[in-house]
Amino acid sequence: MTRGARALGWVGLVPIAALAASCLVTSDAELVDPVRTQPVLLADTAIPDPREILVVESGTEKVSFSALVRSDEDLEQRIQVRILTDYGTPGVANEPYLNSRGGTPIPPATSDAEDRIATADWFPQQVGLTGCHTVTLMVSHAFDELISGCPVDRADSSHLTWFVFVCAEGQPCPPPVDDPRIDCPEPTTRCPESTVDDGATTP
Repeated sequence: MTRGARALGWVGLVPIAALAASCLVTSDAELVDPVRTQPVLLADTAIPDPREILVVESGTEKVSFSALVRSDEDLEQRIQVRILTDYGTPGVANEPYLNSRGGTPIPPATSDAEDRIATADWFPQQVGLTGCHTVTLMVSHAFDELISGCPVDRADSSHLTWFVFVCAEGQPCPPPVDDPRIDCPEPTTRCPESTVDDGATTP
């Protein structure tokens, strides 16, 4: 073999070696651990329609709120559901709501992009409020049960809010105004970005 032929032989080996090195990189991508994704409430599936003011007759025992929730990866954790009265208004213990009640936990997803339903009941008489208020449906993989009642990680949560007008006994219903939302309390606070996890709900 001539010197020129030997030189061409070495040059021909370079692409083969580079190709072999590039093949080794792809194997690492398969070892990436799955990441839990944020549960998201789908507003266009909400019942009742959150774009409308919900008028609640005096003496109404229960109102149900629901929406589909999507979370592609739950890491085998259930999604917890809460319904809050006047989210954004500080409560007696400085929680960012006046009242909180648990809803039905949602099992972990079994496939990508699986839609499940988040539902919770609101009891106007137990809340004991009349006039304009807000009702918020909130979901998260974990809530701080001991202190704030908020999601342990706000980035791992989603919420939808309805305006409701609870009629007082013996008063006109619906109210004789165009938009009773003008009398609703203005939100002044919200759940923190993160909170302690000692009292978080378990999967």
